[in-house]
Amino acid sequence: MKKVMTFVGVLSLAVGAWFLPATAGAQECSNGLCGTPDQSGGGCGCGCGSILIAMTDRGDSYQFADDFDGDGIEDEFDNCPFAFNFEQADLDGDAVGDACDTCVNDQNPFQENLDGDEFGDVCDDDMDGDTILNAVDNCPTVPNLAQLNTDGLSDGGNACDDDDDNDGILDVEDACRLCGPAAAAGCACEDDPDNDGIDTRFDNCPTIANPQLDSFGEQIDTDHDGIGDLCDVDLDGDDVDNRLDNCPAVFNPCVTLANGACMQPDRDRDGLGDTGGWGTNLNESCDPQECYVIDDPSSCLNPDAAFDVRAAILNPEVLESGSGDPIVIGLFTNRPDLQHNWTAQFVDLPKGSNVTLENAESAATTVEGFPELANCLEQGEDGTCIRDNKLRFNPDVDGEYTIKITVDLPNGDPNGLNNTIVVTTIVADVGSGMAGGGGGCAAGSASAMAALALAGLALFVRRKR
Repeated sequence: MKKVMTFVGVLSLAVGAWFLPATAGAQECSNGLCGTPDQSGGGCGCGCGSILIAMTDRGDSYQFADDFDGDGIEDEFDNCPFAFNFEQADLDGDAVGDACDTCVNDQNPFQENLDGDEFGDVCDDDMDGDTILNAVDNCPTVPNLAQLNTDGLSDGGNACDDDDDNDGILDVEDACRLCGPAAAAGCACEDDPDNDGIDTRFDNCPTIANPQLDSFGEQIDTDHDGIGDLCDVDLDGDDVDNRLDNCPAVFNPCVTLANGACMQPDRDRDGLGDTGGWGTNLNESCDPQECYVIDDPSSCLNPDAAFDVRAAILNPEVLESGSGDPIVIGLFTNRPDLQHNWTAQFVDLPKGSNVTLENAESAATTVEGFPELANCLEQGEDGTCIRDNKLRFNPDVDGEYTIKITVDLPNGDPNGLNNTIVVTTIVADVGSGMAGGGGGCAAGSASAMAALALAGLALFVRRKR
């Protein structure tokens, strides 16, 4: 409830009313200022004299209750009610203030703006936003970068011409819409088995109906290989069959690994492909979230969240094999391409163990194309890494080995989310035959797990800030 006192010889309280005139018979000023207090330009220029005594339930003084932009002009009279413009400048006189007018020098009272850019249609030299200027665009109000015009007439390009071949039959009814009187010599509509209105000779998918056109006025063909998407087994042209492609509509060819396997980019390892842009928020073309999945999609390393690091056992089969191979622990971060320092130590060991921890003090940035922290310390003759600085230890007795790992960002966090230190504790239960639990590092799908050789997890991982 708003309450306003007005001065009419005596003070009176108006409850449930937006405004009471200061004097009998006075009218609201035409400029919208009369009902506002002196400090916003009101005053008594037209029989006013409002005295502000209350706040609205939003916490705003009454002067702004019907003035969204707070410029002292009531919305009913404001030519830009959502943009501060006390002066109410309107250069072209179209009743839309310059502060919000998409065409300051040209009248456009309805503010039509086909392509949604900063310029209204009446002053936009490319109103459909297809980069072809209106003066030479054969369809100035329909995006058609290719400017296809089958009949060659001035009746508009194919994108806005309802009879592309000018044979007198509208495209929607024409069984051969691109082959008419004005077409090349010898052109005759022979057949159209898929009934999509395009002759087989011109149809990029002759056995499956695909009449839909792209912004170039052509049948949709994502990889431009001459085969329409509906009948293309590899519609993005990355040499991965659609059935196997983790991003079937975006070019992201697989990379051959050292073991000969072919793996497509999926930098957050959740089974949804991308073009290799993990951490950039620019290239996750098939992936709705930018998170490196740790144990399930609800627990992932998000580069937009606070600094975080997870630890995971990369060869969990060693936990039960007793092979004598070292247990390898990887560190994964949500701050790719930044320097990380870490220190690690055993805080609990099985009775009788004298194990030591390799690479307990080290530093690294993320591996290229992967959010794991590791540097290659020695390369083999074939260029592969034969020694890196991942955490390792050789268990000497069965039992639980607990490691506390402290990771910091020595150069600070560019995201500005305050914390630059994370403490992680990981437990390896040797001899238990168990590899799983919360907080480890695993891909979001079986295929991704196999590709990464991250098939299992530590028994559990505890994290604290």
